[in-house]
Amino acid sequence: MGSCGHEKCQGDCCGDEPLILEGGATGVYGEWQERRGDYVIATVDLVGEFDNGVLEVRAYTKAKSDTGNGTEVDSNTKITASQTGRRASVEWNPATGIGLSDLVRFSYKCRTAAGSWVTFRALPCVWFDAVKG
Repeated sequence: MGSCGHEKCQGDCCGDEPLILEGGATGVYGEWQERRGDYVIATVDLVGEFDNGVLEVRAYTKAKSDTGNGTEVDSNTKITASQTGRRASVEWNPATGIGLSDLVRFSYKCRTAAGSWVTFRALPCVWFDAVKG
């Protein structure tokens, strides 16, 4: 297992290969990850965009026993990137929307019109628990 947590990974698979998404098309889902903490920070590196392409990243969660695409954690908590460079989200945590269940994954979509596009890398997530005194 790689340091990213994926079973079949031989290294840090997340973020190695840039993805290209076209505007007006259906987005894609990342792989399910086991929750490794109560809080998660996701980061994307927007490598390029064309014709005002805007990348939108949303978090989904589900129990291990559930099937399907999961449920969006919170429609108001998302990464929106329109300029090249790294964009970190606000963190998703127990108080964000429905909170995080056993499994978490992210959806990626270019939310602008057909003909536009974005190129990006999804970097490994940072998972942590709150320290309470």
